[in-house]
Amino acid sequence: GATVTSSNSLMISTYSGDFIDSGASSFNSTTGSISVSAKSISIGVGSTVGAKSGIAINASGSSVQFDGAGMVTTSGAITLQAQTSIVLNGDLTAGTLAAGPPATAAIVSAGSVSASAGGFSNPGSITIGSGRNIRSAGGNIVMSSTGGVAIGANNTVRADGGNISMMTTGAIAGSSGNTFYARATGTASNSAGG
Repeated sequence: GATVTSSNSLMISTYSGDFIDSGASSFNSTTGSISVSAKSISIGVGSTVGAKSGIAINASGSSVQFDGAGMVTTSGAITLQAQTSIVLNGDLTAGTLAAGPPATAAIVSAGSVSASAGGFSNPGSITIGSGRNIRSAGGNIVMSSTGGVAIGANNTVRADGGNISMMTTGAIAGSSGNTFYARATGTASNSAGG
């Protein structure tokens, strides 16, 4: 795997080609953001993507496949966009909570998660694997597609100080053991779906 570290923002872009990471890589921006734009994007098993102020992944012609260990931004948004499909087999974390239990911890820096697949003329889908954690602090988690959202088993989707929205023209299908938390700052609430 490769190690790419920037003290500023990091931008990887190809107009007509694909971005394929074979795995066990590290992409890190210590003070800025990360932007990856390609026809299709695949981030391999064990790879990490980390930034201080946001991550934008845009597959302009096809799909985003994230099999990495984790994608983390301490503030700002994680934005995933694809024409056909988004497959998440890694954890996403946006924003930072203070030390302490998540149900009562204060928001240190705000972050949000957004995933959007498909368009007017083509159906797009979002698939979340099993045992994943998708978290935001001080921002919303929004998933939208024109073809469906499939959620594996035993996932945690948690918005501390934000809302969770899943919208699609197709079906939202989930397996057992999934937990969704959306809490206002200082007020805890949760529900479990499956």
